[in-house]
Amino acid sequence: MTAGFVEVLFEGSLRRFEIKGPISLKDLLEDLHIKESSPYWFACNRKMILRTEIDQKMIEPGDRVEIFRILSGGSEG
Repeated sequence: MTAGFVEVLFEGSLRRFEIKGPISLKDLLEDLHIKESSPYWFACNRKMILRTEIDQKMIEPGDRVEIFRILSGGSEG
């Protein structure tokens, strides 16, 4: 198992977290205290991750995870 860092972009802040090898996106979110049900979209290395894939998506050292807040809105009529 190789230790390394993963970059996480969350709420406008880019941080590096050390991981000791591949971990699931679900485990990374738990470490960041982000619930799966939170209003966010997730991407890894610029590819969107479906909520149904969170358990299976493995994050490896050198990856970049982006967490986007879901916003709603519309136009005034």
